[in-house]
Amino acid sequence: MPKMDGLTLIQKLRDQENRTPVLMLTARDAVENRVEGLEGGADDYLIQTLCTAELVARRACPAAPHRTQA
Repeated sequence: MPKMDGLTLIQKLRDQENRTPVLMLTARDAVENRVEGLEGGADDYLIQTLCTAELVARRACPAAPHRTQA
């Protein structure tokens, strides 16, 4: 992202009470990065190179974060 990193963007959204679902898609694959992204407000975290079928299945899952009531 040219102007800010994804974690900063998510933090700004959450600070504004914006609950838009956020899927982080990144090359950072360390467990620490995944935990940081999820704890930072991402609803899901996928590592590149992802399988398209996995992405579709995650979004279709009834338990997906974007389908839960807050």
